[in-house]
Amino acid sequence: MITKHRYDYLIIWGHGLQYYKQILSIIRSCSSLRIIKILRHTPETMEQLIHLVYSFDYAPFEHLKAKTEYLLTKPCEVMFVFVENIFPDEDYFGDGAYRHIESVTIKKLKEEIRNIYNPRINGKRTEYHVVHASDNQVQTDYMLRCLGYNGLDLFNNEHLALKAPYHVKNIICYDIEKIPISNIKCRMVVSNQENDFIKLVNIDETPHYKALLGDYDSYRTYISRFLGKYLTDDHTLENLLILKEFFQYLSPPFELNYIIVEKISGSCYSIVDGLHRVAILKYQKNTDVIVSIIKVG
Repeated sequence: MITKHRYDYLIIWGHGLQYYKQILSIIRSCSSLRIIKILRHTPETMEQLIHLVYSFDYAPFEHLKAKTEYLLTKPCEVMFVFVENIFPDEDYFGDGAYRHIESVTIKKLKEEIRNIYNPRINGKRTEYHVVHASDNQVQTDYMLRCLGYNGLDLFNNEHLALKAPYHVKNIICYDIEKIPISNIKCRMVVSNQENDFIKLVNIDETPHYKALLGDYDSYRTYISRFLGKYLTDDHTLENLLILKEFFQYLSPPFELNYIIVEKISGSCYSIVDGLHRVAILKYQKNTDVIVSIIKVG
């Protein structure tokens, strides 16, 4: 059954977080899915989160009881992975009152992950699933609202001619200008022994630029430390290095994918979207870059 694209989510439960890098790699390998948001989440209680997640489930309660009781014994932290499901391949599953539509794409994916990472007893896979996934967009919308977002509207792009990511909201106006790369700063998360804070740094101080020069550990450490907390886009060192090899800024079909900045003061700008691209442009010895300077309200 051919259907239009939709949005889904997977949740990696506490006992599966030790495998989150491998699980993300499996999700990325699915050509029908594009990861659009990654969130680490610590609920007030696991009971509350389990109730939210399974309140829309189509399985009989008896089937869920053992799984949910097991989850109560595991770490009170999870990771949500929201995906654009380009080819859901929807079909009907279940019988009687429990008959419902699911994405075959998602169903196969979660079974692949469970076959590898579900706990085993005497070599046999248990049903203590490391991941759960949405059956439909209603569940995805509901979960986004439970997490404090405006449902699926979060992923809408209403910027018309400007290709801006979903998280850049309330753009009042924008200008397209060429500015010196040296005038562009980046907001980076920095940690000390007490807390995390945001610091404005030059492009050549970022782990992104350092990775292009061969310092891969800085980038890996930065992503690993803050993924799902301050960093919710799906970036990897491997993708950055691949992009470096063929990147041509604003080449077709990406003519409208401008690096987006905000003016801080005078001739100083802060990146809103496009740090990886700016780092590559600097690595390519460019001194100026065409950007979209936005104002938000």
